[in-house]
Formats: sequence, C-alpha cells, structure tokens
Amino acid sequence: MLDFDEFITNLNEAVAQNSNYLKRESENLTRTLAELQTYDRTHLTEAQANGIVPIAFECSDGVKSILSPNEINGLLIPPFDLEAYAKKLLFVMNNTEARKRIQKNVIEKSKSYSPEVIGEKWIELLNTIGHKS
Repeated sequence: MLDFDEFITNLNEAVAQNSNYLKRESENLTRTLAELQTYDRTHLTEAQANGIVPIAFECSDGVKSILSPNEINGLLIPPFDLEAYAKKLLFVMNNTEARKRIQKNVIEKSKSYSPEVIGEKWIELLNTIGHKS
C-alpha cells in the first residue's frame, strides 16, 4: 500500500503527464489533497451542490449514504487505500463523460439536503410527534 507522500508523488507525476493545465496546478492540487484528508460530511454535500465530484474513503455509514451508489453520486474508496484513491482521482480527471455524468447526479442529489427539504422533513416529524402526545 502507498503512503501519503508516495501517493502525492505518483499523483503529481500522473498529472504532469496527462494535462498541461493540471501540471501548472499540481502544487495547488497537492495542497488541496492534503486539506481534503479532513473533509467531513458537510463538505461532501457542499461539494455535491457545487458539481464537484466527491471522492472519499468508505469510512462511515454517513459517507457511504451521501456518496452511494458508488460512481453515481461520488466515488467511494476502500479505507486507507491510497493507490485506489489515486486511480479513482485520475479516472475522474481523465474521463470527461463520466465526470459530467457524476456532476449532474451530485447536483441533483444535493437538492435533497437543501434547507427547504430538510425543514419540511422536520415539520412532518414534529407534527407526527405532536399528534402522538
């Protein structure tokens, strides 16, 4: 299994070989990846709402529920498998059709987390509880 530094090195090499734009941005990509290690569920739904294809380790049921089904609403990676993470990242970077399909799906799914939808669910729940009292 790759360690994080080796992952970043391999990713930067792949990026440099695959795209001039990404080559220029590889330092930003490295910094962003380091920051993404601390991504939480709120960030996943924000990413979805903005059409960013979220990639995350299958570390909790919450992450799985937000990004499932895999490759429809995001990309799920087996926990701690940095090599699989790098492969999925390169896949979404290099596969425009898949990226656009997933982007469309994640924007749509993010609507289910909107304040209006969640608020309505709370109202329904509170009304149900109120009627049972």
